[in-house]
Amino acid sequence: MATKDDIQTEIDGLEARKEALQQRLPVTPNAKDRAAINAQIGTLNEQISAKKNELSTAAMATPRALSGTEIGLAASTLKNTLDNLARNADQADKALRADPASEEAFNSLQTALTSLFRAEQSAVANGIQITPSVSLRNGLYVRTREGVTATPTQAPAGPPADEARRIGRRPISGPAIKEAPEEVTPPAPTGGTPTVVTPTEASTAPVGGAANQWVATQLELRNMPDTPENRKMLRGEYRKRPAASTDWKAEFEQRYPDLANLINLDPEIAAIAERAVNEEWFRYPEQALSILTREIANTPYGRTATETQRTFDSKRMQDQMDLVEDKMSRLKGAYGGLGLDDNEWFNISRNAVRSGLNDNQVKSEIYSTVYRRDPNTGQFAFENAVKQVEQGKLAQDVNGVFQNEFLLAQPGSEYLESYARGEITLEDVRRQARVLAKQRFPGLSDFIDQGLNVKAIADQYRSQAATILEMPSTGIDMNDPKFLAALDFRDEQGSRPMSFGEFTTLLKTDPNYGWQYTKQANKQALDIATTIARTFGKVV
Repeated sequence: MATKDDIQTEIDGLEARKEALQQRLPVTPNAKDRAAINAQIGTLNEQISAKKNELSTAAMATPRALSGTEIGLAASTLKNTLDNLARNADQADKALRADPASEEAFNSLQTALTSLFRAEQSAVANGIQITPSVSLRNGLYVRTREGVTATPTQAPAGPPADEARRIGRRPISGPAIKEAPEEVTPPAPTGGTPTVVTPTEASTAPVGGAANQWVATQLELRNMPDTPENRKMLRGEYRKRPAASTDWKAEFEQRYPDLANLINLDPEIAAIAERAVNEEWFRYPEQALSILTREIANTPYGRTATETQRTFDSKRMQDQMDLVEDKMSRLKGAYGGLGLDDNEWFNISRNAVRSGLNDNQVKSEIYSTVYRRDPNTGQFAFENAVKQVEQGKLAQDVNGVFQNEFLLAQPGSEYLESYARGEITLEDVRRQARVLAKQRFPGLSDFIDQGLNVKAIADQYRSQAATILEMPSTGIDMNDPKFLAALDFRDEQGSRPMSFGEFTTLLKTDPNYGWQYTKQANKQALDIATTIARTFGKVV
């Protein structure tokens, strides 16, 4: 595992690249170039997030620094421990030299050197002054010198201890061990200068996980049975393999163009690509593609990205941009812009295409952006866009349920926002309106429970009022309190709807309804006047 300093350095580098791109964005006039920059920023954000998770893991794994007393106690027994581990490594080394093809001898030496390496690095990380005798080279553990001396000292503060934890833990790319053994510089003792240790004779046998990994991969690439004989043969090839490519990235892009873009999305994918080139997987095309697909799927990127996202990410940048711009054009046409800027539409469109969002998911993405709030002020980031929504079809849908179907007041803005975001459906709005309508018109509860909405009941009173008042039904506003009274008549029994007879009487006797101006009212008045005149003997 890389140390905290290593990971933080990578994060700082990614942050610097992101900041540079963000500074370029406002001065980039071309929309396509801005879109490309936004895509790069999005990728960097994903990489930074992954690295921060890795940093948290490394922080938990960081060894605790020993106190002076603990260092003294550790040093008193350290020499015997390291000497015993060194003797085990010597014996395992001799056994492998006697039979270089022995699988058992190979594994024994690997185990012995791993134990010695870990003990030495743990001692160094905790402030014990030693000169390590094992280093990690090309993923292999090798002996670098004979003999170990342990001397207690106060744990150095700051970078020296961190640097010590890094020694031997990071694979070094380069030629095979026999061709160019590398010098290892352990941390400097307190108050002194670093001691440069030149290796004596490095082990001629490959030791460590890299060899086993190479052998296992070759068995799969060549469809060979996993037998001791085949492993012995492949291990012999491993020792004679060519030097690592200095331009592996270009070769990978040439041989695997459909996967080339993924190299920049995850450092682990880059490491897999480098292995594929240096181990010449291309000699076995079908198996190589299968292994690449599986290995990439096991990276942090592969575990979080869907198949649709991986397919999109593997496309050439220009092809990605063409898909995003086409989606962006169609969405802006369908939603009328909504007052969002091009950067927001680009991000929405890219996510829609990359993740394969359906129409409802895209709608939710768009309106979640519209209703985004400033975390500091709580104000809408796009107030004009919110106003457009409040005057558009979505608002008509929600308001229609409340006002037209259930004769309620206009609902609060939270209903519209939740509906626009896709958090609730129109049926959810209608369900809540039923609850409120039963509270507003308790006398209609039984009808509402039977599935009727308030409008269906009110329409019967509307029709009666239109006939009596001699006006079209469209002129009767059942939301008007004077008409709404028919649905909420209060007496000693509580709230109930009026009978039609009661409503007729109300319409004809209350001058606020204007029945007195109707033809029927005038005719009745004339008939009454005529009857009275005849009663007194007048001829009419």
